[in-house]
Amino acid sequence: MSAFSGFYIRANTEATQESIRLTCNKLKLEVEQRGDFIGVKQPQNQMSEEMLTRLSRGFDTEVFWLGFESAMDCFEFHHWQSGRHIRSLVYGMEEERTWERADGKPEPWEAEFLFHPNNLECDLMECAGNEEQRKMLQRVYRQRKVKVGLTGPGISSKETAAAIAQHYGFPHYGLS
Repeated sequence: MSAFSGFYIRANTEATQESIRLTCNKLKLEVEQRGDFIGVKQPQNQMSEEMLTRLSRGFDTEVFWLGFESAMDCFEFHHWQSGRHIRSLVYGMEEERTWERADGKPEPWEAEFLFHPNNLECDLMECAGNEEQRKMLQRVYRQRKVKVGLTGPGISSKETAAAIAQHYGFPHYGLS
């Protein structure tokens, strides 16, 4: 089993980088930088959407929250730009293997990763118990849009988090 919860701040100015590092050091948070992003490994239950919205607004930058737990295949992703909510996806946190939240504009990585044709074949075999469910899954994949309450597209929480980290170039992904 592996789990991760952290947030990432696009800090493309020296003043922003220094301010974020100082704040995180005071809070004794594990921080690493890669390119424009500062990654902060966050202890469980210490983040909130409100806090990260303020951080995004305060630094006038992008902030991402990424978390997963592989044993339960729980996953969440949130994205803000200058304090404005861009996207949130939550999978399997309350109801196993079910999309629980899909707010905002789809991210570019979603079409590439979530709706890959190979994923459809697996979902059809594992999740579609009847013809109506098959047609619904096929429609979801054609539209390339996550829908709350559905099990498809099915994901591996760790692989999805890894794909997002790679897409954006986040630092220190995979800490346990």
